[in-house]
Amino acid sequence: MMKKYLLLTELTFLTFMTAVTTALAQPKFNHPHQLIDGAKSISVTMSGDASAIIHYTTDGSTPTKSSPRYTAPLQLTKTTILRAVEEIGDSLSPVATTSYIFVNSVLSQSNTPAGYPSEWGSYTQISGTAKADYEMDPEMTGNSTLRPKIIEGLKQLPILSIVSDKDNFFSHENDEERGGIYIFTGPPVGDATGHGWTRPASVELFGGPQQHDLSTSCGIRLHGGHGRLAEKNPKHSFRLVFKEKYGPKTLKYPLFGEDEPAKFDQLVLRCHFGNAWQHWGEDNRQRAQYTRDVWARRIQRKMGHTSVNALYVHLFINGMYWGLYNIAERVDGQFGKDHLGGKKEDIDVVKIEEDGGNHIEASEGTLDAWEEMNDVVARAADDTYYQKLDSLLDIGNFIDYMLINQYAGNTDWNHHNWYAIRRHNNDSTSSEGFKFLCWDSELILMNVNENVASGAVSRDKEGAVTAIYRNLLQNPQFAKRYVRRAKEVLANDGLLGEKSVVDVWDSLYYTIDKALYDEAARWGDYRRDVHRYSSAGKLYTVDEFYIPERNRLLTEYFPNRSARVLNDILSYVNIDDFEAPEEWIPLTKDMFCEWNGTGADASQTKAWNADWNLNKSLSGGNVVVGSTSVTYNQFADLSQYDRLIVRGSGSGLRIIANRLVDHGPYKQFITDVNERSTYWDSEYGVISIPLEQIAAMDDSNGNKRVDGFVHLNTIKVNSGGQLTVKGMYLVPKSEVTTVNMAKYDHINDNKYYNLNGQVVEHPVKGMYIRNGRKVVIR
Repeated sequence: MMKKYLLLTELTFLTFMTAVTTALAQPKFNHPHQLIDGAKSISVTMSGDASAIIHYTTDGSTPTKSSPRYTAPLQLTKTTILRAVEEIGDSLSPVATTSYIFVNSVLSQSNTPAGYPSEWGSYTQISGTAKADYEMDPEMTGNSTLRPKIIEGLKQLPILSIVSDKDNFFSHENDEERGGIYIFTGPPVGDATGHGWTRPASVELFGGPQQHDLSTSCGIRLHGGHGRLAEKNPKHSFRLVFKEKYGPKTLKYPLFGEDEPAKFDQLVLRCHFGNAWQHWGEDNRQRAQYTRDVWARRIQRKMGHTSVNALYVHLFINGMYWGLYNIAERVDGQFGKDHLGGKKEDIDVVKIEEDGGNHIEASEGTLDAWEEMNDVVARAADDTYYQKLDSLLDIGNFIDYMLINQYAGNTDWNHHNWYAIRRHNNDSTSSEGFKFLCWDSELILMNVNENVASGAVSRDKEGAVTAIYRNLLQNPQFAKRYVRRAKEVLANDGLLGEKSVVDVWDSLYYTIDKALYDEAARWGDYRRDVHRYSSAGKLYTVDEFYIPERNRLLTEYFPNRSARVLNDILSYVNIDDFEAPEEWIPLTKDMFCEWNGTGADASQTKAWNADWNLNKSLSGGNVVVGSTSVTYNQFADLSQYDRLIVRGSGSGLRIIANRLVDHGPYKQFITDVNERSTYWDSEYGVISIPLEQIAAMDDSNGNKRVDGFVHLNTIKVNSGGQLTVKGMYLVPKSEVTTVNMAKYDHINDNKYYNLNGQVVEHPVKGMYIRNGRKVVIR
């Protein structure tokens, strides 16, 4: 169970205006905030200073001297927001607020709560005014199958209760100080009235698996872009602002667990706008899952990067159930200090602000480093400039950020929905580069064939994410690093492989699987019964709509997505990212010569201009290296090597070796260059051919002949084959007789050393020294 955190509750305007010479304590309640199931009632008593008069309200309004006086215990049988103050002389204490949420009240939540308007704000891009919607759908709450699931779902998550005078939310008075923030929503298009309006509120978080227990006060305002438009979204997101004007200037509470940051200047209550049941578009409503955005943030954390924490909650506004939300950290100076270190003033936060035409701004710090980074990125094809990026851009973070969005097929991104954050120091060389954070990733994981590998999604802007990406790809170092990482994380067992992504996906689903029934009961009927907007909606339920989409993702999207994204990337980024181990020696054209004989003691007589057709698509009969006619005294002597390594793809690699006399028999070795080959090495994506095997083969006449050498005459494509060879390497033989074990007997670092004393990062077959002993890898 979490420790109880009780912070200063709401300081009202009236409190500020009253001369307070002594700090007054808040009233206390004998029962804490809680979710109450069944037909139970509770008796609530209030206590305070012996000389104080306690005034209270039960409707969420701020108590004043004219509010009812507490004289006897209150018997509560339905959801009640109890707010109380102590009066001593001319002074009032800060407001104490406690929420008692009765399950039966939630189930019977009507569309006509006393004192609340029947209409909300005006539509922005269409004519009309939004019809208010408060009720829990009676078709669901009255259904004998769904009702118990809704009850169980209420208990699955913590309760977040937001309480404020109802006019702070729902007043139709167009006034900056008195207007309701749910009526004047401040959208980024059309009439922006209401943007930035902030109202005082009490906040309580209680219950859930972690047994949260928090009471505090803050400012509350609407958050988001087009989700503020009444016609597009009736269920808005909020931002909680902690300032001394409203209560504590910083929230100190382990909201996301004891091991995560526990100080917050702002928090975002994300409503789940995209791909949700209340969305204005039917295609979005059909895809509702409520885990996409959090999935992207959790995957970013799993891949080893800073990401934004999230906590799923049931939100109540003045005792009315408002739906499934997730609390997210706000990316600001405090976030940067907690996650990156340093001080708040060391943090630069860059984002695209939708107000005023989607412009890039620094919401914390300045744009100086951002602009410098973009100047360097524009010249990054030059290695001299690319090396300057170390203190300006976290390239490892950027690559993984791009891969997450490419895997997810994010089409609502780049022109907005991203943050970049950086910690700077007085010494610029020790400053950290910008790190990109996944944010508002709701329109993802939709089309298994979505291709955003080029980054050309939605509207592009100079200096935006995809412009950085395309500029960096002009540098071969970056392109190779990006492709290697793509292959690593998009592999079957990679961090963006099926098992990894489904593990995260399922962990979120099983966090909210029961709570989804409450969300459906609150908003599943909105586009059918309240406002159809662009298309007639249905009654969206978990079993009929959510589960089919979940099954589609599990059976169609996740099993196939990784390979498709990797193919898209490799088609777009034309770079060979292969890096051979240092002990591999490239097979080169100048190794082919004319010799004065064919025995082991033959000597070179002159150079030979052998054909060399690497990186070409060749059909049957064509020469890869060597010549069409196999001449006995033209070859490359491979006798001192252990293995021949071939990179490429296709079928019918035909090796011809050891022709000892003119027009005489030879040795022939045929294999594919892919996973079907017996000699396939999956670690490097090559075939690894033992040269001893060629030396010991029967010749082309079927005669048994074991040679003590391998003379490579030519490599062709076998009849009917199709082949592209990208590179060939030779692995030297191990000379074990020269090993001086005394040099190694004190080394116990688990590393592999070759017989020349060099560390081998990726040992292939052969003899090595490890922890002071000879080891053979077969």
